[in-house]
Amino acid sequence: MYPFPCRHISVDVYGKCGSKKCGHSLSFRSEGRLQTECNTLIEGYMFYLAFENAICQDYITEKFYQALTLDVIPVVLGGGDYLNEAPPHSYIDALAFPSPKKLAEYLKRVAENREAYNRYFAWKPYYTVELGHPFLQLVCDLCAKLHDPASLALPNVTRSARERAGVVGVARGRDGNGSYPDIAGWFSIATGCRRRWNDSSNDPAHRHTSS
Repeated sequence: MYPFPCRHISVDVYGKCGSKKCGHSLSFRSEGRLQTECNTLIEGYMFYLAFENAICQDYITEKFYQALTLDVIPVVLGGGDYLNEAPPHSYIDALAFPSPKKLAEYLKRVAENREAYNRYFAWKPYYTVELGHPFLQLVCDLCAKLHDPASLALPNVTRSARERAGVVGVARGRDGNGSYPDIAGWFSIATGCRRRWNDSSNDPAHRHTSS
């Protein structure tokens, strides 16, 4: 588990790891139905901690995208490229802070400043969040790709801003054509996963803006 900043700010934890419950876990059987009960509860909070159980390259929990559809600010802690995946100034990245205490201090400042808080929702008139389903849609997309002759052609590789700038090399496990010959190796072994809250405030991949 990550060190939730409970020592410095009040945090309610739902699900198996906490004492509070709501709705049902997302699964194949849920068929992507919105968790209305949970959504109503979530929107009663100012922030939603969309933390990963490990900081892994390329991985972002579906809970982050769900939070973007609600009137709450997601606070993320993970190894995904949030800058390319989310609208500008739509979330707060915990890894932009050197410690849980500093993160908690920032959250309190934002919560006490209506203008600063509302700026995190300025993107909403210009973007929509398409959730699909975390399981069913992925399976359908994979099946369609496998039956599409065009999928046999070399892929059009999308490089992250950091790759294009030469800050980092090609993503671990990916070859020069953009393919992942060993999916298990890429997802489980070569991701460089870690569990510690290291000081990453100078990492250009993890930033927040306070203006």
